[in-house]
Amino acid sequence: MNKIGFGEPDEPGAAFEVEQIWFFTVADGRISEIRAVSDRLGMFLQLGWDWPVAG
Repeated sequence: MNKIGFGEPDEPGAAFEVEQIWFFTVADGRISEIRAVSDRLGMFLQLGWDWPVAG
């Protein structure tokens, strides 16, 4: 298990996909803020990691 309680991926080097959405705030012609959200649960499941359950 690694530091955050997840095991290693089932197949080291295996490909996976992650969906993301990025928001850029522009002020005076320059990017003033960047926000992003990604589907980490989907990535973890593709890597074969178990999701913690409330006990």
